[in-house]
Parts: sequence; C-alpha cells; structure tokens
Amino acid sequence: MKKLIIAGFAIAMCLAVFSSNAMSAEKAAEFGARLGFINCSGCDGSLLIGADYFIPVAEKDELDVRLTFASVDVFDIWSLSGNYIYNLPREAGASGSWYAGAGLGVMRFSSKTKIGGNLMGGYKFENNISAEASYTRVDAENFWGISLGYRF
Repeated sequence: MKKLIIAGFAIAMCLAVFSSNAMSAEKAAEFGARLGFINCSGCDGSLLIGADYFIPVAEKDELDVRLTFASVDVFDIWSLSGNYIYNLPREAGASGSWYAGAGLGVMRFSSKTKIGGNLMGGYKFENNISAEASYTRVDAENFWGISLGYRF
C-alpha cells in the first residue's frame, strides 16, 4: 500500500510540473521560507523552520513542495511534502486572500520514516507574507503547526 501511495504521489508531482510548463510566462515559480511552532501528541512544542517552492499549476492553484525541520524533545523531525494549494478569490478592498491546501509527505522522527497527510490553511497578505495553520497525521501521531511564511 505504501508503494502505491508513493507512486501516486510521484505521478501527481510530475503532472503538476508538466501542467505548470503550460502556464503563461506571467506567473513563475517562487521560493519561500517559513518560521513557526510545531506541537505533537505526547511531546513539547518546538520552533519550526522550513523552505517552500511554489509551482503554479492553474490560475488560482499551485503546488507547494515543502521541506521543514524541528527539534522536539529528544528527537528531530524532518519533513518533505507536496501540497496542492487553492487560493480563494480576493475580496474587493481586502489586503490579501485566504488559501487552503492538502497533500502527502514523508516525515522522519524517532529514527523512523513514515508517510503522512497534511491539511493547511492560511491568509496571504499583499506584501508576500502569509500566516498559516497546519495539521499532519502520520500513523498514530498528530502534529499541529502555526507559521509565518515569506515569498521571495
């Protein structure tokens, strides 16, 4: 089953990259960085750092390839995920717009590598700063996070 999930994830990533090549040159891929806080069931919270690579796949959609790191209690957490993000339409006069996303990723913690699912949502301001809340489920572990991101 895990091999099937990994294969599906790889196919989805390839499709997103190929469809992004069909986009007009007006919207290019962007890099981002994030700083936040992560907490998990049965551990104390910790500072989270991360990097993002946003690939446009449609007018309001993008693929976010994300690498994050946190050191929680006695173990480190490394995560690499691919998330499909939908940007909601901006309301007239608003200083930004809401977004929501979901994805799959590989997480390494407690000397184990596991596959998990992500849910996220946040608000993207006009000045390239975003505020986000996220939830990740890996086996029986639940991870919650909040972060501020910046796009370069």
